[in-house]
Amino acid sequence: MARAQDVSLLSQTIFDLAETIMGTLSNETSMLSEALITSHASTIKFAELAIKSLLILNGGAAIAVLSFAGAQLKSGSLAIEAYSSGMQTFGFGAGLAVLTAGTSYLAQHFFSHMWDRTGTFLQCLSVAIWLGGLTAFGMGVNFSTVAVRTGAQKCEQSQPAKTSNAGASAMPRLLAENRTSQHNS
Repeated sequence: MARAQDVSLLSQTIFDLAETIMGTLSNETSMLSEALITSHASTIKFAELAIKSLLILNGGAAIAVLSFAGAQLKSGSLAIEAYSSGMQTFGFGAGLAVLTAGTSYLAQHFFSHMWDRTGTFLQCLSVAIWLGGLTAFGMGVNFSTVAVRTGAQKCEQSQPAKTSNAGASAMPRLLAENRTSQHNS
């Protein structure tokens, strides 16, 4: 009889120990799951921020170059064609930002349906497209800088050479030009 009680007590102890271990594992798994969910949510927020930033960078730059080119066109100092490469590149970069958002959505869709290989492929593709958009921004800045420099050089070349007269001031000439332009208006 004592032996049956010992076996029963041992069985109860093993059962209690297993229950404690399972409870501890369940709590740790739950904490790990919450940490992973929080990390995943943070990753998605940062990805959204990166995509929006890329769209704002390229879109804003395209609008700025278009405005500057329009002002230059009105003043007659430079043709708008000089700025077309920059505007096209910024527009392409903005399009890549939108494409990045679409491929990111598809990647998350496939991840949620347990198609991890396809999701991972689309996730990597999204990063590559985003990097392409960032590269387009850099190229657009370069093209626009070249256009502005070219315009400045053409303006300098079109102005008559200034003669150096050490004792004379340019102020009287500027005042005379200002009065003439006001009189003609």
